Amino acid sequence: MSGTGSIADILSGIRSGGRSVQVVRERCDLDPSEEMRVVREIGLTRSPNFRIDWQNEDAYRTVLLWMLGHEGATCTNPWTRKPCPVRLDAGIYVCGNTGTGKTWLLDTMNEYAKVRGLKVTCRGRVRPLAWPCVRTDRICDHYSAGGDMSFSTVWATVCFDDLGAEPAESMYMGNRLQVMRSVIERRADYGGLLTLVTSNIPLASRQFTDRYGERVQSRICSMCNYIELVGEDRRKIR
Repeated sequence: MSGTGSIADILSGIRSGGRSVQVVRERCDLDPSEEMRVVREIGLTRSPNFRIDWQNEDAYRTVLLWMLGHEGATCTNPWTRKPCPVRLDAGIYVCGNTGTGKTWLLDTMNEYAKVRGLKVTCRGRVRPLAWPCVRTDRICDHYSAGGDMSFSTVWATVCFDDLGAEPAESMYMGNRLQVMRSVIERRADYGGLLTLVTSNIPLASRQFTDRYGERVQSRICSMCNYIELVGEDRRKIR
């Protein structure tokens, strides 16, 4: 009878045909302790006030191990607040109060990815792990200017900076749209992409579901490892 075959055979055929939507990471055998020194040096070239301390060290180490493809790193379960394993095929959601260094963290690690030439395989193609960083309000402006949403799945890796700071709705030709909600849903449904996010809004909060709904909350949880930055506003530190 035609059309028969085990699930394993079907999946193998899909992968061999280049239609896999998996994110594939390979371990990079660099010493994380030595690489943390490299990260510090990169940070200092960006600002003489850069520092990694007790408030942000765990976050930097977690992102570094994720970037190097090392098993065993932990992030935070947004509901239980307990440590959970980092998923190498998922992105990063960095949450924290204003000024705790969310954007600075991912920008610094992005420079590190470029320095080390780190790679990731998305949808069957080997690509740079380094990502463009785009403010969410700029994305809404782009939609309002031309109604274009095709960019949603163009980036294999991308960082959406300051989720929650954008307008709740944007308008084009009389049509209102919750742009970032749509972007996140499209990337999740497309599959095989890495999405990074910075936000002041805790993922498991009522504030998040009021703004984006449970559907987006569920998708972000499947798409991203959750990391929280704590501490005072670093912009006020002299």
